[in-house]
Amino acid sequence: MPNFPATEKLEGSKQERTIHVYLLQHEKTKLFVAISAELRGLVVHGRSPDEIEGKLSAAVQDILEAEGHQVVAVQIERDDRIVESGFGPPPYIANASLAAAQR
Repeated sequence: MPNFPATEKLEGSKQERTIHVYLLQHEKTKLFVAISAELRGLVVHGRSPDEIEGKLSAAVQDILEAEGHQVVAVQIERDDRIVESGFGPPPYIANASLAAAQR
């Protein structure tokens, strides 16, 4: 799994954070798990990529809030380039909008 640094940028009164999420499938049980090297503690499991996609936004938001961020929104994008090339389940990109820290 590549270890991309989480992308963060400031836009006015909010901060944008991009988190790459990878999906793995267990050989025997065929269950899926989503993990990210960029968001410590993110582990979402399910029976299908669609089930995981449905849980991912809330999981990302919960972890960011536990880290002390005020989360404005989390959008999940499916990156189908891996699937289209026949190399496995889709990775996701979580785009989080966070309220800028008060100084």
